[in-house]
Amino acid sequence: MNRVSYLRLALVVLVGVVAQISIFSHLNIDGMHPEIIWLFPIAAGLVGGSQVGAITGFGAGIALDCLQPTPFGLTALVATILGFVIGLATERNGLNVEGAAWWVTPALSAGATLIAVGTYGILGFVFGEDQFSAINYLVLLPVVAVGAAVFAIPAWLAVSWSLGERSGRRRMTSEVTGW
Repeated sequence: MNRVSYLRLALVVLVGVVAQISIFSHLNIDGMHPEIIWLFPIAAGLVGGSQVGAITGFGAGIALDCLQPTPFGLTALVATILGFVIGLATERNGLNVEGAAWWVTPALSAGATLIAVGTYGILGFVFGEDQFSAINYLVLLPVVAVGAAVFAIPAWLAVSWSLGERSGRRRMTSEVTGW
């Protein structure tokens, strides 16, 4: 990766953080809102591997931590681990959404986001923040999962563009018929 790719990725993450704070934080359903910030380390891990996923997660997490009234570094910690693990699965197991069915990226992103939000809540509670025990997770988890599924492909396309991947276009293929 070159400097231009890193600058474009930083721009994409910055736009994502601004969108999270200014738009998605105000889309409330019973006080809960979608969290698209987790999609950037997921997409970076899928496209660029573990190192790029971890760097993206750390950058997105620190940027959001500067703007939230939560423990500083918690979002960065969880997002870094998330990006690294997704990237590691991509490198070691051949996990690849390129050419996959249209629903694979949203489903993978929704599942990984649920794990990230659960981990975030557990760690927040372990670190002594009582606000994490007052959250209604029965409302939060579906809102977060649906938000992640809806915005997974735009986030993946933005990260693919930023990393200079020509594979941003998805092929619609059928595994059974081959066309």
